[in-house]
Amino acid sequence: MFSKVFSYPYGFWQKKSKKNLINEWEASKKIGRLYQIILKRPADRGGLINALNQLKKEISLEKIAQSLLESEEFALTESFSDPDTLCKKYWANVSQQYQKSCYDHPLFEMPPIPPASIGSPARRLAFFVESIGAENLPVLPSLFREGINPNNIADYAQWVHEIDNSFKRLEKDGCLPKNGPSMHLYLAKTHFSLRNLLATVYSLLNQNYESWHLTIETQSVFTVLFISIVAFLIKKPHAKNQITLSSHHDKLQYDWHGTLTSGDRLHPMALSILARIILQHPDAQVLFTDEDIYSPKGRTTPTFRTGWDTDSNTTLEQDGLALFKSNITSTQEIYEQYKTRPVSQFNMSIANSILHIPAILCHRMTPRTNPPAEAHVLPQENVKLSAIIPTKNKVDLLEVCVASLRRSHHSNLEIVIVDNGSTDAEATKFLQAQAACQNTRVLHRPGPFNWSALVNAGALAATGDLFLILNNDIDLVTPDWLAPLVTQAMRPDVGAAGALLLYPDQTIQHAGIVLEEGPRAEHILRGGSPEILQDRAPYPVSAVTGACVAIRREVFQAIGGADEANLPVTWNDIDLCLRIREKGYRILMVPSARLFHLEQATRTPDASPENQEQLSKARAYIAQRHAGALRRDPFFNPQTIPEAAQLTLSTTYPYRLKAALGL
Repeated sequence: MFSKVFSYPYGFWQKKSKKNLINEWEASKKIGRLYQIILKRPADRGGLINALNQLKKEISLEKIAQSLLESEEFALTESFSDPDTLCKKYWANVSQQYQKSCYDHPLFEMPPIPPASIGSPARRLAFFVESIGAENLPVLPSLFREGINPNNIADYAQWVHEIDNSFKRLEKDGCLPKNGPSMHLYLAKTHFSLRNLLATVYSLLNQNYESWHLTIETQSVFTVLFISIVAFLIKKPHAKNQITLSSHHDKLQYDWHGTLTSGDRLHPMALSILARIILQHPDAQVLFTDEDIYSPKGRTTPTFRTGWDTDSNTTLEQDGLALFKSNITSTQEIYEQYKTRPVSQFNMSIANSILHIPAILCHRMTPRTNPPAEAHVLPQENVKLSAIIPTKNKVDLLEVCVASLRRSHHSNLEIVIVDNGSTDAEATKFLQAQAACQNTRVLHRPGPFNWSALVNAGALAATGDLFLILNNDIDLVTPDWLAPLVTQAMRPDVGAAGALLLYPDQTIQHAGIVLEEGPRAEHILRGGSPEILQDRAPYPVSAVTGACVAIRREVFQAIGGADEANLPVTWNDIDLCLRIREKGYRILMVPSARLFHLEQATRTPDASPENQEQLSKARAYIAQRHAGALRRDPFFNPQTIPEAAQLTLSTTYPYRLKAALGL
């Protein structure tokens, strides 16, 4: 009975719905495969629902395959319906996906294609998708075109199901230890119900990791008896020895400490995953994970965190499952002193030893609400700001950019225009007029376009304490945009600060950059609504675009400026940010500083033939120079898609779990 009531992740009230969900999920997998094989695309929502309804009416999978083969879409894309050719093309695409996405397990050999003697092409394709080999392939990419909406309970459940399968494979492969560092968890005295308490206890008794101990702050004899009965019924009678009903414990007895709230449930492999991370990172001092909420309807409301940041106002109760090394403090001290205090006040000497584990390992009863972020307001100093604008011709854009700067609310402003050899008569006339303006300098640097060299020339001539590197295709949204940007850029721990850039249609073009091996640079929330970031405090990122970045003079000089030798045209802003981070500074995105940006209006796109060779060289250089930084972006959660216009779950994460967790 207890295993049915308290088993992970559902309770007895969900048993029937879970079974139906799994059956529907298995059917969805097969339908998704058919769409990929026949139409070469993921199943659309309407088509998937329609096919599932047909299966419920006992219409065979063969009939569904036949309807796809007879569709107008198939007729427009293919001139044949030979299953051998369709399946081989499908397998080639799967192989390419495996290579691109770096899945944990290598692709096995293609399963046999059913022979023609079985029957029609539709029948052969139906048999193929039901084969054992095809069934074990990553399925989410074949069902979701643009990622998974975490607010859709059914879709989220399918995503979680695939992740759980990957965890089981990791356990089977011997990647997860059963013993290791001792972990002590503390459940403080609260007004918990017996049901919630036992749900938490059961999730611990059900761990595949054995080196843990739980202290519950209660002296209830009934609780002692009940836990003993539960331990016996789940055939772990000795597990009751891992639970103490007291508020006193020796902080030196355990290697790691953490706290739980009554009703919290841990993933069955949560502690073994954390143990593996601890063994791989002996210098780690704090670990924290992601979380979601469970309810009678299923698991919902996932919270995805990123790497540790000193501006975080998060408390332990908002950190999913958090573990602290015993040399820092005891569990009792953690709970009593830091339960409601921001961890940023904890001991910032260990900030570099705080690791985020990008996996949902804790399931709460109710969501935790983060307190408002602390505001960092510096004294209102009259910082001299030098705006450095590389340009060539395009006087219509430059006029708007310069006018925007002069309308901005910052009195001590110097404008440095670096002309790359303008030949247009109107542009030349405008530059001559600007050279005569107060607090404006015009530098003439003709020759092949080299963004890095132009920026370095501007920085050398600038007299300000803060450099604002700016594209000439920028226009302001509101005149007060400079104040928050300057405030953040002048903080001593910040090396560079970037603005939120919008397309002319007021959707997001730049809200920070996520970096991946390859190298790849993806713009966060590209195409989304700026309302998503309306009340967002400044947040850390790996890099910001050079279209608008504020850097203090001392920081720019410390890294030797932009790399004009290796990165004249592209990837130079990424390199600039990564070298700033190497010096120990942070890169911040400032959402309240907003500008319009007409991207690449003033230079040839990277895809043009003349820039392809330059782009290839730049990518090779970045891959070699910053290999370590590209391995994992600490400010991005790999469970999500960075470039999606709203929070969207990655369809490939469940199949590259080992790499994402660094196991």
